[in-house]
Amino acid sequence: MTRGCERLWTHTRNLQNALLFSTLLLLAGCGAVSSSNSTPSPTPTPNPSPSLTSVTPTSALAGSPSLMMTVNGSGFVQSSIVQWNQGNRTPTFVSSTQLQVTLTPADLALGEIVQIVVVNPVPGGGTSTAATFTINNPAPQITGISPSPLTTAAAASTVTITGTGFLSSSTVTWNGAARNPTYVSATQLNVALLASDLAAIGSAQISVTNPSPGGGTTTPTQIAIVYPVPVISSLKVVLAPVGGGPPVLTVTGIGFVSSSEVHISGAARATTFVNSSTLTAVLTAGDVAGPGNPPVTVVTGPPGGGTSAPALLTTYTVPSIQSISPTSITVNSPDTLVSIFGTGFTHASTVQVNGGNALNNNGGNNTQLLFTVPAADLASLGPLSITVSNPGTSPSNAVIVNVIPNPVPALVWLPTILFSVKARN
Repeated sequence: MTRGCERLWTHTRNLQNALLFSTLLLLAGCGAVSSSNSTPSPTPTPNPSPSLTSVTPTSALAGSPSLMMTVNGSGFVQSSIVQWNQGNRTPTFVSSTQLQVTLTPADLALGEIVQIVVVNPVPGGGTSTAATFTINNPAPQITGISPSPLTTAAAASTVTITGTGFLSSSTVTWNGAARNPTYVSATQLNVALLASDLAAIGSAQISVTNPSPGGGTTTPTQIAIVYPVPVISSLKVVLAPVGGGPPVLTVTGIGFVSSSEVHISGAARATTFVNSSTLTAVLTAGDVAGPGNPPVTVVTGPPGGGTSAPALLTTYTVPSIQSISPTSITVNSPDTLVSIFGTGFTHASTVQVNGGNALNNNGGNNTQLLFTVPAADLASLGPLSITVSNPGTSPSNAVIVNVIPNPVPALVWLPTILFSVKARN
């Protein structure tokens, strides 16, 4: 290519580049150059910052059913969230100034002060200042106490308090001392009492307290503490050794107090208080002598108290002797055991020799009595009159044991033996 041609080619290229650049500038100015043919998205409108001015209602009673709470303010949007103690709740959007939230029974179960805020999402948005909703505990009321009156025998028992407005957080006060009850329902509490609570007669003040918010303390309810009605479970006659004094009756049961008395057939006997389950009483000989079984009761005076159901006392009848063995004993023998046969014998039966002092038996049963005749009664010859008596009864018929001489030694005959002697030659 000639030098003139080269200049022409270069000039032509420069014109083309200039024309292309001018065209691009023109198109860019008209908005014709774009990476795509779509229309740009508009910038989202920021959410307003919510403002909470009040809630309606502002309180409810603990244990209430579901209710609708209205949140009042400004800047609310469709996507606003209500927080109940920092827990998200989706409200019903009413307007930019009002939202509604349903509160469930679980939300209203316990007394507390709840923090409520409204949150608007981004862009913009934010969290409102807090409003409060108060769940008030009910004021408790006592309508009854069972059992009533209480007795000094009811130590470590459980008292049932009935009423209204009771909570699992309710406390009971007994004469100013706090007790933690067992919550049964809104109308019942059970309280375990200490032995010291019922140690003495008198009265006690009981009240129930519910904590705040709301809550309160009942008017104290007075309950009497009285003596119990005594109950007899068993009787036992303890006989003193012969000549050692009157028989003593031991009464066991429950509900005995220091002023309780033992009565035999309605007549009081000298009574000793041992403890709340044991009394002793001194009996007369006639109390345990038959016939019949006299009723035994325990009587406790007021306050409270009363007369126990009767228990029958075992009495004794006059024994009868049919025979004795052996019927004779050698003089100057040592203490000798004999068997007496008959009826009406008891562990308390005693034996008399020739009407002397009563002597204890050595055991047996109701038809046989073992007895040791003292050596002193066997020191001389002659009959011994043996009788048996039961406590408070007259002696039995007599039987005789003869004290006999020692046998005379007998000469035993020996045959004569003859010897013959033969002389030696």
